[in-house]
Amino acid sequence: MSFKDMWQTRFPGACYNVMDTSRIDGSLWGRNDYPWDKYFNNNADDSVLDWKPSGAEPAMSDPEVQAKINSTIGRKAIVVPPELEEKMKNDPELAKRVMAKVEGFIAEQDIMNPNPRKGYLIALDGNGDIAHACVTSEKMSVSSAEFIEARKAREEKHAEYERLAEESALKRRLMEQNAAGKSFAAQMNNVAGAKPHTSIVYMKTDDMLYSGGNGTGLSFYIKYAEGSTEDDPTVIAKGVDENGNEFEQTIHINKINPKCATVVEMRALEAHLGVDKNGGLSSLPPETGEMGLHDMADFMDMFQKQISDMRLLGQQKLVAYYQYSMQAYWDFMNRK
Repeated sequence: MSFKDMWQTRFPGACYNVMDTSRIDGSLWGRNDYPWDKYFNNNADDSVLDWKPSGAEPAMSDPEVQAKINSTIGRKAIVVPPELEEKMKNDPELAKRVMAKVEGFIAEQDIMNPNPRKGYLIALDGNGDIAHACVTSEKMSVSSAEFIEARKAREEKHAEYERLAEESALKRRLMEQNAAGKSFAAQMNNVAGAKPHTSIVYMKTDDMLYSGGNGTGLSFYIKYAEGSTEDDPTVIAKGVDENGNEFEQTIHINKINPKCATVVEMRALEAHLGVDKNGGLSSLPPETGEMGLHDMADFMDMFQKQISDMRLLGQQKLVAYYQYSMQAYWDFMNRK
């Protein structure tokens, strides 16, 4: 069975194109106006590989961008370079391995965002790795090769970590609900009434310290500022907040106080210090996934709570990891 047959048997109706997407500038792939919707048919025009923007990038909320996103939801498309297709024709085992990678990526995205109505565009490189990927739903993200490499690194520990983090967060939420007299049904009603929104994860380039976001829709990247010095390391954070509004912040690393900081400031500090992420995407506690742009928190207290939860669950490896992460930020404060 060919790779195309595997793909379309596993995902009936999925689109398949043979094209060399390495010709596409990575910075263009992540733009809101890039025509990635054109790949969602079986006869994509090669002109899409040479696309260039005609003006300023539109906002995610632009009606044309939203229409493009909506046209891909519930659909799947894959782009295979000619050289890879030829390799897989001659090596059925390679085709199976590539298919396993693709299925693993889709499965992981379904875990991270359980909304069943999503769209997937996956572009492979000549070795059968995922070079670019676009996932659309009520939230829309563009993931880079850097994101995909991080996924590979955390594959073995992902399931256990997510289960423990969710168990910890659920336990804390239940305790908070009991203390406040809230019912589980009331909380579920609040979730059900939440308005859908869109977000983008910026593709990481070589000059970026960080690129990512969280579950609120907050999404941003961080670069060193032009005037940054060793004595006064300074970064620029730029992106969109949880409401889809664009923002730009100048952050002086030495002024960050982990006992009263925003998640953007802590991402900047994490990247500047080079804190080991333990094979995942973050050294910070899971609660940061619920923080908006201007939300302030005592991150040292968050670490203490997470360590306490992991001890309660008997997860000594995670206890040790969060203790290491917390110590990195204590050391930073003590050096100030």
